[in-house]
Amino acid sequence: MDAEIQIKRSPIVQMGWDKTCDKSPTQFSIIELNPGADSISYSWEFGDGASSILKEPLHQYPSEGEYDLTLTTLSTN
Repeated sequence: MDAEIQIKRSPIVQMGWDKTCDKSPTQFSIIELNPGADSISYSWEFGDGASSILKEPLHQYPSEGEYDLTLTTLSTN
């Protein structure tokens, strides 16, 4: 019995943000470099215990400092 398998590309995204300041929220943004992907979900970890599943979240850090930011993407492909 023969079966056909279709391999699709993984999501490729580039993240960015506007200026960061401890007195105002930071706007995070996404540029999708793989427009052939179906639906993409996003999981942001801001490095301060906060997270978001929005594509382009707004986040205010609690204080000045360095934070490890992680973005995980998942495609229906």
